[in-house]
Amino acid sequence: MFRSIHVWVVSVILSLILGVAYGRADSEIPVLPNAFTNSVPGTPLEKPYWEVFNDSELNALVERGLAGNFDLKAAQERIVQADAIARQVKAPLLPTVSAEAGYTLTPYDTVGMGISIPAPMAAAGDSGDDPSVVHSLQATLKASYMVDITGRSTLNHRAALGDAAAGWLDAESQAAALVSRIVSTYFSVCQAKVQVAIVKEQIETNHAFLEVVEARFDAGATTAVDLLQQRQQLDSAKARLPLVQMIQETSRQQLAVLIGESDISKLPDIPARLPEFGPLPPTGVPKRLLTARADLRARRIRIQNLMIREKSAFRALLPVLSLGGQVGFKMNYAEEMDHGETWSLSALISVPLYQGGSNYAALESARAATRTEILQMHQAAVNAVGEVESAVTMARLQEENLTTIEQQLETSRITFEEARKRYVVGLSDYLTVLTVLAAYQQIQVSKVQAELDLLKTRIALMNALGGEWTQQLLGKRAGRRP
Repeated sequence: MFRSIHVWVVSVILSLILGVAYGRADSEIPVLPNAFTNSVPGTPLEKPYWEVFNDSELNALVERGLAGNFDLKAAQERIVQADAIARQVKAPLLPTVSAEAGYTLTPYDTVGMGISIPAPMAAAGDSGDDPSVVHSLQATLKASYMVDITGRSTLNHRAALGDAAAGWLDAESQAAALVSRIVSTYFSVCQAKVQVAIVKEQIETNHAFLEVVEARFDAGATTAVDLLQQRQQLDSAKARLPLVQMIQETSRQQLAVLIGESDISKLPDIPARLPEFGPLPPTGVPKRLLTARADLRARRIRIQNLMIREKSAFRALLPVLSLGGQVGFKMNYAEEMDHGETWSLSALISVPLYQGGSNYAALESARAATRTEILQMHQAAVNAVGEVESAVTMARLQEENLTTIEQQLETSRITFEEARKRYVVGLSDYLTVLTVLAAYQQIQVSKVQAELDLLKTRIALMNALGGEWTQQLLGKRAGRRP
């Protein structure tokens, strides 16, 4: 007996030592560089980045998306589910109480030994036959409690709470991605409306220039080929109009879907303009991403949960102590009533000796799961740094590209105006004007597309940087914040 207790105490001590070793998560934090290669000096933006655009319609659509997107609502329900599971896992830490009541009808000659039922008294004139059946009625109140001497149930509860916290962060990450798509799609609609306006202006320009060519044709100063080419240029511009209108309506439909709205007519009137560009947002340092991004915080919590489950799997090898008790009332009836109170107390200690190796396999599986999650955490951190680096590089190159396009657009506009004037007075041929006009109108479209590309890259950068704004997305809509 003393030897068994000694072994058990040693096992508990080893478990606690092992638990402390597995509980050190600091060494598992990814080692990131001290600075980004393409860093932007300054303190990163912590407030909602879309508010920087000062667009009330955009802000309202983001709020509608966070409240109405059905995928996000499903993620919030998963938080509620995880909370409920955590409460279920807590149950072994509490005693269980049950009430039982039963009625039994048994043939008298089959009643077992140990049950005291008075034998029937044969009175004068009685036949002396035994009663044929025995009625039994029993009511019992039972209670049991598994003493968490190894702390395993406590560990399981902590891990379940961690799952709920990680689920909340998953929903935050999903909400951040949703906001990014809403903002990007919103500006796609803006860009499409700008393009529609540009194409309509190009149609007017081509029509006006067609009148000039027709006047010169009537005066015999140009050929029918020049006239037909200008008509073709006008028709080409008209053909582009339904295409950009289709892009506009498609983007509006995508925006409606993102905010959980099936009726596109309920969208607000989105302006035909893109915001002005300020400086690139500061990037801070790579280590900030570990706490600024919801997806990385969720992975760190999952690593901690797996370490807890690893300790729990080890403690499954240790003894289990169960306490129980019951109190009740029992009544038997044949020809006379026999009743009385019953009660019992019990204590049971169970020592796992051999389960076919399942407990050891579970421990090895838990250790492998922890190592896997740690490796995935390292890769996710590297990916996060790469996202920021790529977004900064692309944004800077796109800024240079946009500057170049703006210079080309201004040069092309001046060239077209000069060529048109020279053509009107007969100092230039039509082919020169046509070439310059086509280039000018193409650069107009390229400029708007470059502005949208730069906007989307900046949105991707701010989403990759994360920040305190991610913690404001769900508010009190679901679950408990970790």
